[in-house]
Amino acid sequence: LGSLYLSLGDNENAREAYLRVNELLPDNAATLNNLAWLYIETSPEEAVKFGAKASDLAPDSPNIKDTYAMALRAAGVYGNARKTIDKAEEAAPANTVFRNHRAQILDALGEYDVALEDLDFILQPGNEFEERGSAAALQNAILLKVDKQ
Repeated sequence: LGSLYLSLGDNENAREAYLRVNELLPDNAATLNNLAWLYIETSPEEAVKFGAKASDLAPDSPNIKDTYAMALRAAGVYGNARKTIDKAEEAAPANTVFRNHRAQILDALGEYDVALEDLDFILQPGNEFEERGSAAALQNAILLKVDKQ
């Protein structure tokens, strides 16, 4: 049910459904990962808590590492976010979502050159992905920052 709500963009009901599942299955990494994602914008500290537990339960999952890294970024823990997203990206170097999230973390750290390399890679013509618009906006924002230096 949580997945259905999530696919419909109904984050509140998705969060409630996943919380109910988490009560029944507290060690389900996929549920914890979805909860982490759902809490990133509203409660980064909760997102980190759920992401850390999911990552502990599934240490080899690049998708879970990606979510955990974004939770850390939202909580302002940029150094650990960088280490975590690097592990996800190492496991799947061509994954456009991981590279986009890595660029966001690198931007927060002020590592603009490396962020631009990731963005150049994922924004190649013909490389379509859901977050393309936000990646292009980030690239433009970073270019403006670099021009001001």
